[in-house]
Amino acid sequence: MPAMAASAYEHNGTLIVENAWLRVHVERASGRLTSIFDKRSNSESLLSDFGVRVNGKPVARAFAASLSMQEDGGAAIIVSGIESAEGISWSLQVGLADDSCLVSLVLTVFNRREAAKRFSIGLTSDPVDQPRLYAYSDPLSAIHLFREAHLRVFPYQTMRFRGVLVPRQVGEGAAFGNDQIVISRLADSLCIESSKPIEQARVVLMLSDGSPIEAVTNLSPQTPVRVAYEKLSSNPVALRVLDASGADIYVNHNIDEHPADGWVESGPRTENHRNDELSVGDVPHFLDDHGDRLPHMDPRHQDAMPKIALDPRFAPWAYLQLALARMNEQRWADAATFANESLVHNSANPIAWWVKHVCIWKMGEDDPDALVNAHYLAPHEPLLKADAFLRSHEGGEKLLDSWGDDPQPFREVAEFLILAGLFEDLYTWLTEAMRRSDDPMLGATLAWGYKQVGKEIEAEAMISRIRESGRSLDPVRLTERQIASNFGLWDPPL
Repeated sequence: MPAMAASAYEHNGTLIVENAWLRVHVERASGRLTSIFDKRSNSESLLSDFGVRVNGKPVARAFAASLSMQEDGGAAIIVSGIESAEGISWSLQVGLADDSCLVSLVLTVFNRREAAKRFSIGLTSDPVDQPRLYAYSDPLSAIHLFREAHLRVFPYQTMRFRGVLVPRQVGEGAAFGNDQIVISRLADSLCIESSKPIEQARVVLMLSDGSPIEAVTNLSPQTPVRVAYEKLSSNPVALRVLDASGADIYVNHNIDEHPADGWVESGPRTENHRNDELSVGDVPHFLDDHGDRLPHMDPRHQDAMPKIALDPRFAPWAYLQLALARMNEQRWADAATFANESLVHNSANPIAWWVKHVCIWKMGEDDPDALVNAHYLAPHEPLLKADAFLRSHEGGEKLLDSWGDDPQPFREVAEFLILAGLFEDLYTWLTEAMRRSDDPMLGATLAWGYKQVGKEIEAEAMISRIRESGRSLDPVRLTERQIASNFGLWDPPL
């Protein structure tokens, strides 16, 4: 067992997680992995541009980062961002266990909009040539984590993808394996490396002359096991590794044609699907735009159920629309019931957990599990930090300091406060947001918020200030577009 437990810390804007075998550097501002240092071989894999890509482009920046210790041992870095133009939030967790020589990666994607979206995403780099790193994508993931894949994500749907990077002490030869074993095929031998100690492992080879050979050995991350061809009657063509109980760890029936594992370079960039939402003909939108009414103010709620009949995958969205509509009517019990129904169809939606929490709080009751679940699913969800700020007394504004002047998380929160009809909270929230950021879209939303609490003079003053500045708005959310349009600050594209 390694002498040190895994730990996570920050140094000069770099997030670092390390254990006895490895030290991994992650750039706080972007979530990019920049370095993996292998303490066994005293070698470093420098990664110039390895990180989350959306529609072929590296994410511009992350808005939140944190360090955590894992309950089952190990440490992790979590970095999160919001890609507003695509309508998604993402979170990347980079972890090390105490006793394992691999970097675990979990990429979570959440569609924050009310339309199904098509976009591409992956954990890739361009170019990539790191022969000492073996990349393995969990076969249970819907996509290959290390290839850019095209996704169709439904409203408020969460998708999670897993994989690992295993540093190889042998930096040559074709590599294949999984998250426990990496095999390197060299000109004169096979090299077997394990990511964690495996006592009394059985290595079974099938040779080209038809004869089998078997050996029992202790596998360790510290020292690779080499099988020299010169000691065999013929070269191996198949391989099987089992643990002491006889359970398979890795099987390869033809090592001459090993699976396309290993490090996978990102392929040619494909068509950008940024604006490829489902068409109105595919799934009719049940919300109409009338004057200055915003979504959920007076929606035709009954149309949500036909949408479920059209495609059951819209059920989490439809029930959440009903919950938000009931919140506008201050029918908190009904809203909580609809939020629960949304969670029945998609329990991984942190927004639905937040809605349920707010409704129960409004009824004067308490449901701590709602917030616990939401924080577990999305530890950096802006709504959760906003909720803590809005319910805090003196000093609560310090909760928002980590965002700096980044307007995106403030705008995301404003969107859902509007959808839920929480206008007093909206006014408080945007007043604090404008103290931290001069984003004109935040200013226009605050002007709308002023109107909701009867501050007409303040609203007109804010709009005049925006017009005089000559700065353009970039409304990307449904409510933002309608607010900007109503104030004559934005013309919808044809």
